[in-house]
Amino acid sequence: MTKKPVVLCVDDEKFILDTLLSQLRRRFGDAYTYEFAESGEEAVKLIKELEEDGQEVRLVISDQIMPGMKGDELLTYVNEQNKETVKILLTGQASLDSAVNAINYADLFRYMTKPWQENDLLLTVDKGLEKYSLRSEMLEQIKIFSRFVPKQFFDALSINSILDVKLGKSVERKMIVMFSDIRDFTTKSESMTPKENFEFINSYLSYVENNISRNKGFIDKFIGDAIMALFYTEQEALQASIEMFGSLKKFNKDFSDKVFAPVNIGVGLHTGSLMLGIVGVDSRLQTSVFSDAVNVSSRLESLTKYYGSEIIVSESFYEALGSAKNRYKFRFLGNTLLRGKAGPISIFEVLDPLFGNVSVLKIQTRVDFEEGVEHYIKSRFVEAGLSFKKVIDINPGDKAASCYLEHLSKLITQPSPKNWNGILEIAR
Repeated sequence: MTKKPVVLCVDDEKFILDTLLSQLRRRFGDAYTYEFAESGEEAVKLIKELEEDGQEVRLVISDQIMPGMKGDELLTYVNEQNKETVKILLTGQASLDSAVNAINYADLFRYMTKPWQENDLLLTVDKGLEKYSLRSEMLEQIKIFSRFVPKQFFDALSINSILDVKLGKSVERKMIVMFSDIRDFTTKSESMTPKENFEFINSYLSYVENNISRNKGFIDKFIGDAIMALFYTEQEALQASIEMFGSLKKFNKDFSDKVFAPVNIGVGLHTGSLMLGIVGVDSRLQTSVFSDAVNVSSRLESLTKYYGSEIIVSESFYEALGSAKNRYKFRFLGNTLLRGKAGPISIFEVLDPLFGNVSVLKIQTRVDFEEGVEHYIKSRFVEAGLSFKKVIDINPGDKAASCYLEHLSKLITQPSPKNWNGILEIAR
């Protein structure tokens, strides 16, 4: 059963409280629960009890001159607990200072003197409760709106109110872009109805999203089964990415009986400058991110399936980690060309025991693998082949090492290529 909102009256004179009850009931009937206290201390205790009971105190009417806690002190306390509560000071003996204090520190709705006119009091209470309802409705709308547009996005644009959202408002920031995608989602989706696809995506997102928000990131957009998220620090972005695989493990366990199980994902991380802003036309606005960093992150994610990796990060991300990189395990995958980029970039694979036995074996063979990459870059193809063969002997499932060996088998039997750039060419 829904509990009625509360109107609280505080005065050390009982006949004042009786009069207020009579007048309030004549105007508002049983729409509210009316509570009374004969001192500020008693009111504070009552408010705590009401809150513990899940009751909402919408309006407080208080006298000023009472034994112990004064009215302005009580209303200041009420304001600190809940700024939305409407505060009315009703007194015949208040000093100017107390009224000013109540206005400045308690966000006083109105100051009224005793004796009062019933109609004036009831009109004030009516307007106060109306203000509370309108403010609560607005806050609820803002809360709903923030589910569509992250608050962090508005914070980055220094937007404090929905009313401040204007076409063309933008800011440039250096941030980290995370791009994650479900592997072979198209194949999985073909075995499900549209409704099952819809429910699957929402279930999956409910498991992994909290890893992003818990590490102070925010999701910019959902792109089908893909997630694009933004972070302010590399360590938070990397920690969130690793934790996503823990949540994915739980998701696969909870949904092991479904046709889409198990689910695997890849994650790309890149650090770069972004333009965050409001785009569109006056009748249709949306937030958006413009940057080459977004494309790089997406391309890195797509490489995870070819290298058999869980998380791949760019050199700019890796270097920006600074000393924090020592808290994690990486291996250098080599240089690669990304679609749309003029020159090659260096990429690194994140290794973590959470990813399973294959990752543990990659950690064990990391020295041989990176020696193989170094030989490959310097066109020492025989030495590179020997290093990667050591890796495969211990970890036959190392897809990146297999890719290098496959490419090396062609290079070793051919004359040394001219203009060698040390890039592993992967068929995509």
